[in-house]
Amino acid sequence: MIRKSDCELELRAVTFSVWTLNCTALLTGNLYVHYWEAELARARKVTFSLQPELVEALDQAIRQGAAPSKNALVDRALRNELREVQREWDAAQWRLAAQDPLFLKDIEDVERAFRTADAETARGIE
Repeated sequence: MIRKSDCELELRAVTFSVWTLNCTALLTGNLYVHYWEAELARARKVTFSLQPELVEALDQAIRQGAAPSKNALVDRALRNELREVQREWDAAQWRLAAQDPLFLKDIEDVERAFRTADAETARGIE
């Protein structure tokens, strides 16, 4: 859980101090830059080879202000891609589970067990 004391945000001075790297910020401008600087300060340096047109597109995106640095944009892009990979894996697992008789029986048992509670709740809403 993120507590108010974990992050210090002063809008007038446009500063953002990260006390714990568990803070999440959906901010723009200078606040966004400071957030990424703090996140990238703990980053590990790695090397990748990219196609020249991708490097040019990356440079152009930075010039247009898409992110404060190449590192920040690549970090964000990889996080987004890895979330999508995880979503696809989860969906595949659910498709497999939907064909598993034991899983389906378990779902049926749980639905049966909560049917009365669900009916009572529904009556309370009406």
